Amino acid sequence: MEAMKRLEDMTSRENDASATGAAETVAYFQLKIIHDPDAAARNFHRVVTLDPQNETAWDMLTICWGMADNDEQSITVSKQRLKHKESPHNHFMLAKAYERSNQLEQAEEEVRAALKLEPHDFLANLSLACLLLKRADNSKLLAEAKRYLDNAQAQSEHSSPAEKSDYAAARGLYFVLTGTTEEGKRQFQQSLKFDPENDQATRALEILKDD
Repeated sequence: MEAMKRLEDMTSRENDASATGAAETVAYFQLKIIHDPDAAARNFHRVVTLDPQNETAWDMLTICWGMADNDEQSITVSKQRLKHKESPHNHFMLAKAYERSNQLEQAEEEVRAALKLEPHDFLANLSLACLLLKRADNSKLLAEAKRYLDNAQAQSEHSSPAEKSDYAAARGLYFVLTGTTEEGKRQFQQSLKFDPENDQATRALEILKDD
């Protein structure tokens, strides 16, 4: 613990490269070992203050505030990050922060901004499709959601199993909303093959089990 105390002391140094490394080390310790995302977020904030180009630290800062159930801070730091660097990823991270706080209109705006910069981004296309499905009360919105699902599918070759699971669950919801329930069930089952812990697919199949 003496070594950790020395690292914590180093984080307070101004404009010192060693302070950046120390703050990052302490932040990971607080997150991974003592499971304190709030404390970790403060040190990741110190890292990005000293080194605004540290993209991983920005990601971890946003994730930590999300784990601490502090959506307001997630939104604030995501906005700050965009001021430092506009990119599809940074718009996407702000969109997810908005989505967690149920600010769906703002989330959709940020995802569309990400897609303007990178139209072929798998996660951005999938996220916009999911946001549209949440408010798809007419055929026009369903058609738009399908277009973005198709775009995501075209870019899914290198996606992770968890991402493939989310895609299949979204496709399943689309089929259910368009009245093709059996195909929707098959997509939810496919989702669980990629990720047996996908809550959306599990809940959907439970609801649909008697249909």
